[in-house]
Amino acid sequence: MAEVNTTEYRSQDGSSVTERAAEIMRKEPMTQKTPDILASFAQPLNYRPALDTIPHECIAAAHGTNFATLVQALRNANGQLVPYTRLPELGIERRTGETAMSNGAPVQGPPFVSAGRLQAGLHMAKHYALIETGHGAHYWGVPKRNALSEASNIPVIVLGELVDPEGRGKANHEEIYVRNPTWVDDLQKDHPWYGWSYEQVGSMMDAIQIQAERINIRLILVWDPESKGRDESYRDVMREVIAMISAEQEIDYADVPVRMLKELAEAQINCLTADHVTELLSI
Repeated sequence: MAEVNTTEYRSQDGSSVTERAAEIMRKEPMTQKTPDILASFAQPLNYRPALDTIPHECIAAAHGTNFATLVQALRNANGQLVPYTRLPELGIERRTGETAMSNGAPVQGPPFVSAGRLQAGLHMAKHYALIETGHGAHYWGVPKRNALSEASNIPVIVLGELVDPEGRGKANHEEIYVRNPTWVDDLQKDHPWYGWSYEQVGSMMDAIQIQAERINIRLILVWDPESKGRDESYRDVMREVIAMISAEQEIDYADVPVRMLKELAEAQINCLTADHVTELLSI
C-alpha cells in the first residue's frame, strides 16, 4: 500500500492531520457488514475491479459531493458511489444530496447515480460539490445537511467509471433529461436555463450529464471552497482517512489518489481526456 503524506498541517483549533482524520473516522458511521452485504460485493454489479484491469478511457464520469459521502462509499459500499435505493441495503443513512430534504419537502430522485461527462469539463460536478457542502442550492432549494464531522464541509469531485450493464441509467437519463425535460417548467427566473425550450435543455443535458447504476471510485479532486489556503490540509486529511479505511476494511485503496483541483490546468477543468486521467492517476 502506498505511503500516505502525514505532513502535520494544523487546523485553526491546533489539531493535526492525524488527529483530524481520526476524528472523522470516529464521527462518520461504519455499518455492519452482514453476510448478505459481503456476498453482494462479489456480484458483478457491485464488484469493484482493480484499476489496472480497466482501460483509463472508461473513467469518464465526474460526480460532485462532499467527503462525508465519499467516506461512506469507501468504508461501507465497497468503493462505489451508489443510488439511494442501494443505501438502505447497505445500512447507510443518506444525509445530503438531491434526494435528501430540500426546503422542508422530500425530493425523491430515480435509483441511479448522476455524473458529469468528463469531455464537458468539471464545472457541473464542482457546482454540485459546493451545494453538498452548503455553498449553493439545487433549483428547488437548499438541501438539508446533517454534518457529523469536518468531512461534510470538504467538497470533492469523484472521477470513475460508470457501471450500467443493462443501460437502465442511460435510458432513464434520456427519458427524463433529454427527450422530455418537463422539470424545466419549475426553474426559477434566476436559473440560467429559465425560459429555454425542452429541446434546448435536452441538448444541453445530453452533452454534460449521464446516469448509471453506480460509479467505481478511481480518483478524487479536492479544494478549499472559501479560498483560505486549506487545499493541502484537506488533501492530506483525506489521504490519511483513506489509509485508515483501507486498514480497517482490509481493502487496498492505495490506487485511489487524492489531487488538488488547483493542480489542474484550465484546459483540463474544461475538458478531461483519457490522457489527462492517466496523467492524474500516475502522479
